[in-house]
Amino acid sequence: MKNRRYFFVFIIACFGGAYCFSQMQDGKYVFQNETCVTGCSPHIFTDINLRDARAVTNVLLQEVMDNWALNLNSQVIIYEDIDALRRDILGRKVDIIAVTTPEYFLLRNQVSIIPFVTYRLENRTLDRMLLISRIDSGVRSILQLSRRKIAVYSTLHDKLNLSSLWFTTLVLKGGGNYRDEYAPSIYEVQKGTTAISDVFFRKADAAVVPERNFIISRELNPQIGVQLSVIDSSKYILYALLCYTEKLTTALNRYKDRNTQSVIDMLCNIDKTEIGKRLLSIFRITSFIPFESEYLMDTEMLFNDFRILSMNKNRRAK
Repeated sequence: MKNRRYFFVFIIACFGGAYCFSQMQDGKYVFQNETCVTGCSPHIFTDINLRDARAVTNVLLQEVMDNWALNLNSQVIIYEDIDALRRDILGRKVDIIAVTTPEYFLLRNQVSIIPFVTYRLENRTLDRMLLISRIDSGVRSILQLSRRKIAVYSTLHDKLNLSSLWFTTLVLKGGGNYRDEYAPSIYEVQKGTTAISDVFFRKADAAVVPERNFIISRELNPQIGVQLSVIDSSKYILYALLCYTEKLTTALNRYKDRNTQSVIDMLCNIDKTEIGKRLLSIFRITSFIPFESEYLMDTEMLFNDFRILSMNKNRRAK
């Protein structure tokens, strides 16, 4: 799943320079020699061989750019520090950012960024977290997992990791003591399929994993569907998105026939070409789609619930 997020960052990096349109000449748009800077979170790149992925992507992207008659300079900057990304946005050094949803929530009140594109995985844009256990374990609720070994799909620290946030919220809503009764026996894995296998082979009592991983594992091994059960599930959440900054808006304002919709249209039509389909299929993305505000509703509700429950828990502890 994370490799798909990695891919859409690099697509944006190459197509994000669409604001450099000049005039139509000989049936092709001619671009000014400008650079579009895409700032990326490193958390988009987890669980993937970056060297191989970059090599394949660069070759295919050049074909796509040739096919679309794009003559662009594009720069991708990976920001290890979210504060450094924030400073460059404020300094008008970045046109587009590709970040996880939690990082978007951290940035949106500090800088001017507008979500505009996300992606579709087969027939879904959103996914949900599942809490799973073996049917023969007898576990039927979150409270029965107190002091039990739990594998949590995690690639970020707790405040940014959706699976950890949801599981902690679930425990707190159920009246459990997360810090004392759950946290000591939780271990993190970077692949949802690994967490599922650990439960299946009795290495863990339960696991928190994306539903998509569970569906894939069940298809590959039908016994997983027979022997494992879903104890609870989150609402549907959005993992990552792309936003444009004021720098891109200012650049687009120089052209009468170009705006952010032009960039959205270009991105969302990549899957209409053969080379675009090939490019998308490598990372199992079906298509890019325009961002809709409702995609974030349940994800934001999860963050609010976590924040409120955590604050209440801390007050009681004092």
